[in-house]
Amino acid sequence: MSKLVFPHLAAHLTARLSTVPTAAAGLALGLASLGWCADQLFQQQGKVQLAAALLALPLLLAVVLKFLSAPRLLQQELAHPVAGSLLPVICMATLVQSAALQQIAAAPATALWWLALIAHLSLLAGFIRHRLAHFVLTDLVPAWFIPPIGFVVAVLSAPASAPLWLLQTLAGVGLLVYLLMLPLMLYRLRRGSPLPAPQRPLLAILAAPGSLTLSGLLCLPLTATPTAALLLLSAVALLLTLRVWWQLPKLLSGSFNPAFAACTFPLVISATALLKLSGYLAQQADPMLQQLAQWQLGLAQLEFTVAMAVCGYVLARYLRQLWHWGTLVKA
Repeated sequence: MSKLVFPHLAAHLTARLSTVPTAAAGLALGLASLGWCADQLFQQQGKVQLAAALLALPLLLAVVLKFLSAPRLLQQELAHPVAGSLLPVICMATLVQSAALQQIAAAPATALWWLALIAHLSLLAGFIRHRLAHFVLTDLVPAWFIPPIGFVVAVLSAPASAPLWLLQTLAGVGLLVYLLMLPLMLYRLRRGSPLPAPQRPLLAILAAPGSLTLSGLLCLPLTATPTAALLLLSAVALLLTLRVWWQLPKLLSGSFNPAFAACTFPLVISATALLKLSGYLAQQADPMLQQLAQWQLGLAQLEFTVAMAVCGYVLARYLRQLWHWGTLVKA
């Protein structure tokens, strides 16, 4: 009897896990990052960060189990120009989880950080290999920023034992790739064909790379980085964030779309970048920069409020969809 039951249960579980959208890892990343940002903003000594990480963990585990139970799916999605670019989000979410885990288990958290970073770089290599073999400009979507820049999350979440040269390299490469890709991406979105409706929420990712690289730089010793360069990078990131704000009603409208998750982390990291920049400017001797720090802090609080509302809305849409799926299964 057991010989028949267990294979049946395993097959059923694998089938159910295969329906979990990979984009759910993006929501896990957004929720965990939101808690991390709130913890820094309200100085909660890691309490909110840990609670948000626990809230996001089931979403992340579901996506991870999906690929562990069916490794062939990983190869199939990696070969796809859009799905393949979203896969490293799993690693980014794991990096944020490792930062929360540092509070209670430093050694496992460090091991998890290294595992997530290596996995991200491996997915990056696979993504590049597939795209070089079948490159088409119309395949270029904002999600392509994720594989070559998303690993900068490792700089923000790095354990104390992480080599400084590695973190500097990750931040530097991420910034360089961003500066090279942004003009091409804007040209493709401006001159190329519009994105298909299911992919339009991915436009929100435009707000993420600039803020992510800025946050990464601000986590490192900045002895040789001019303040003007940081302000310029923050201005570009802010303009793109405002553009995403303007488009949010369209990006999040209509029936449920797993890609809604793409609207969460970009808004959270934008608020995080401004918060870090405010702290950096407040330490400068120039009174004008100190005054600018106050303005940046106020803007960071506004961005955090918007990010929290969007994360809450997307989470509600996901929960509603999960309830709908559960109802269908019972029926």
